[in-house]
Amino acid sequence: GIMEVSHLPVATAFPTQLFSSRTRMSIRQLSTDQPRPEIQPPSQPRSIARLAGEQQRKRLRQIVVVFLVAGLACVFASTVRGQGAYRKVPLKKAFTNDKVVRRAVSDTKKFATGGPRNGYVDQYFLNYVPAILTDPAHITIVSEVMEDYVDILNKAQRSGRNTRAVQEQVFRMMNGIATNNFMPSARISAINVLSLLDSAPANTSNKTPPVPLAATLPVLVGLYQNEANVDGVRAAALHGIHRHVNYGFRNLSDAQKAGLNEMMYQLLDSKAPAGRSAEAHAYLQRFAVDINDKLRKQGDTALGQKLISISTEESIPSMIALHSARRAGEMGSELKGKVSDPSGVLKSWSRRTLNVMQAELDRLKALDRAEPAGGQPPNPDIQGSGRGATGSSGGSRPKKKSGGGLGALGSSSSSSRSSSAEEPPGFGQG
Repeated sequence: GIMEVSHLPVATAFPTQLFSSRTRMSIRQLSTDQPRPEIQPPSQPRSIARLAGEQQRKRLRQIVVVFLVAGLACVFASTVRGQGAYRKVPLKKAFTNDKVVRRAVSDTKKFATGGPRNGYVDQYFLNYVPAILTDPAHITIVSEVMEDYVDILNKAQRSGRNTRAVQEQVFRMMNGIATNNFMPSARISAINVLSLLDSAPANTSNKTPPVPLAATLPVLVGLYQNEANVDGVRAAALHGIHRHVNYGFRNLSDAQKAGLNEMMYQLLDSKAPAGRSAEAHAYLQRFAVDINDKLRKQGDTALGQKLISISTEESIPSMIALHSARRAGEMGSELKGKVSDPSGVLKSWSRRTLNVMQAELDRLKALDRAEPAGGQPPNPDIQGSGRGATGSSGGSRPKKKSGGGLGALGSSSSSSRSSSAEEPPGFGQG
């Protein structure tokens, strides 16, 4: 029951009442089909500071792993509920040739730093990545493919050359996947990529963070607010909102701040819905604490008092209670005179902290392996004789699979084809 689609519609049903008309215009500009932008000739490299590249990629890999696991769990859960008819983007036949895949990836990486645009680049964005991401048949290579994809996006945003063209392709395709009925793991990955779109890169010289692309925020808010979405999708959207508020706070309008603040207070006040564990709900509420803390005005103690209440409630999971205690503690003198029983609060925090630490120590101790019991010494009559006497079983090691990409999907004749033409061969076929 998997339907095949060749086109990704772009969702436009966003909660635009929270956002300015200027933001809505930027969404329309990125969401609708536009003429292909002219290819700018390579220019001299700009003096743009790189954003801690290795740390960002490591962090992204960790995020992708977490949400991919959550997405796969959602796939299995939805299948059990009889909702397994997810859409997918069919892979074009040309991409069953490993040489075509390598050429497309290589040309796209060059394009991201000012190189020329050709058919390989277009089909990489329009077909290859969406097809790999949305078809469960390619699950074994999706992490590698998405790591390249994000690396290309980061290069384009840092280089300042062909940035707009790359962002348009990424936004159009990832938005289409994130907001439609594709398998949850694909939607989650697409949301993570959307969250990384920036209108300006970080500048380490001036110590300024990146500026998130304004057009992505309404998409993320809409995905989070839609209760029909599985928790993995909503969690990924909330993670993206967290990044957007943290880095793009100064560019948010008062109406946006008010809307986000109210939405996060609702999350903090809510109980875990059916099907979501208390711990999972507490994990989402941590984002709400951070977002509300970022949005609050100087001297506003309402959040601090709320966090004191959360952190001292014994029935609340320690994940959100201790996080709330930390944030409340960081407010320092702002809460002076606002806490009725400071000594009781500190005792509550200390007791919970010690209990959590002891539980963690017990957990780690349980992981220790017991010392193996002493056994009989080896029989000298058989040791060193027979097969394996010299450390070898006599057989050969399994050969490592050669090649990459999707060569296994094509015939031997198709995988040996190559083309020096600028337009990739076979893209006219299904």
